[in-house]
Amino acid sequence: MVSEADIFRNVNDLPKKEEKYWNRKMETIDRKELKELQLKLAKRQLKHAYKNAPYYHDRFKKAGIKPDDIKDWEDWEKKVPITLKDDLRDYREKTNDPFYGVLALPWEKVRDTYISTGTTGRSTYWAFSKEDWKWIYELTLRTVWSMYQLRPGDMFLGNAGRFHGGFEVMRGPDSLMDIGVTVLWNDVLPLPMFMDKMIQYCQDFKGKVKAIYFPAFLSWAFMGYMNSKGLDPVEDLGFDNMIGGWAGGALTTATRDMLKDVFGFKAILNMACLGDTMVPLIGCLDGQGLRTHVWEDIHLVEHVDMKTGEPIEPEEVGDWVITPLHNHAVPHIRWRMEDYTKMDFETCDCGTTHLSITILGRESDRITIDGKIILPQMVEEALYKIPEIGPGGAMACQVVKTAPEKQDNLIIRTGYIQEQVKDQAAFKEKVKARVRESLAVPVSDVELLTPEEVAQAGSVGWKIARIQKRYE
Repeated sequence: MVSEADIFRNVNDLPKKEEKYWNRKMETIDRKELKELQLKLAKRQLKHAYKNAPYYHDRFKKAGIKPDDIKDWEDWEKKVPITLKDDLRDYREKTNDPFYGVLALPWEKVRDTYISTGTTGRSTYWAFSKEDWKWIYELTLRTVWSMYQLRPGDMFLGNAGRFHGGFEVMRGPDSLMDIGVTVLWNDVLPLPMFMDKMIQYCQDFKGKVKAIYFPAFLSWAFMGYMNSKGLDPVEDLGFDNMIGGWAGGALTTATRDMLKDVFGFKAILNMACLGDTMVPLIGCLDGQGLRTHVWEDIHLVEHVDMKTGEPIEPEEVGDWVITPLHNHAVPHIRWRMEDYTKMDFETCDCGTTHLSITILGRESDRITIDGKIILPQMVEEALYKIPEIGPGGAMACQVVKTAPEKQDNLIIRTGYIQEQVKDQAAFKEKVKARVRESLAVPVSDVELLTPEEVAQAGSVGWKIARIQKRYE
């Protein structure tokens, strides 16, 4: 039988190099035992939030529930309300609390505070206490040891800034060094000075760097920068010996395959922490990025209907709802992520029994045409199959939204390889026909973007803006 103490392996007690898992007991836990442990931890978090986080205390009081009312999973699903980010924004408007009523510790116990990217509106905050770094260490070490298969003596190129708390979570910040993995620090911003440093690291330590943090906006910028320098990613930089850690957008099949083709990486795996819950999305090397895991003893994941919030089957498309099980500073309860997702609870090839998730796209990016939901990632998949679009064009494609709910036609904005397109009008018709055939919706226009326009497509500096809004 597992206990909470089993969740956190002592960083001074390293597994043998040949041991596959950082924490074998928890990473291969029986799912029945996992559910029992999750309920215990979720009930504890509920009490902590009710007692110490003003927003959640008020929310539960209005719902007529107290923590002791929750006895089992049925109580949890039926009685504990789901939280949306807009709920917190409403609370802030009423109270003027900059932390939206979710900070559950006095400031003297808060070690770090971060601000969100603001993708869906006004940025929100989250914080970590000294106690929170315990689960952060565990999450990071499972990622690099079990999923990325790094070992003492390996090098990790950490292109990680500090403007987003997810970077701090993925770097540990010191846990990699504690197990003998050397971290080569660099900034994540795609500026020439930092990309030059990345190039120097790769050249000086070619063959020794086993993984690199390579989020969407950096990979996109580095693609052109590398070509302008006349560098070959394999021959000059040794990318074929590295795993590329992806963040900043959904890792579609087209994007993963394209990045492997362009950069020659050994594999492209998710290495991201999302939203206010800091829930990780971690790809495994054994699955070559086709499976992306969440550690369910650290974050409780529920799969619900997008409209009703009721539980649905794993293979159905729905939203995921997150409850961090160990957060002291900000104990979110049933936080709805607002993504279209599918779940898979089958044991992975890597051996972990923790779920894997496929994120299909953001709910806010949805466009409805003839009753059919279209997501930008679906358009990206279709464009990637057109040679003249090129990898950069497909990654940076945008969909134009002409109405808040429904619209009659699809309008696409995309980059393309200019020297391969002699007749723009004919090429536009080709793209419209290909996308129409792939998605089975009418396409009224294709807007071809110049390299300068493509370079301006980032919405918040590190994410690609997938939607261009054209209505009041």
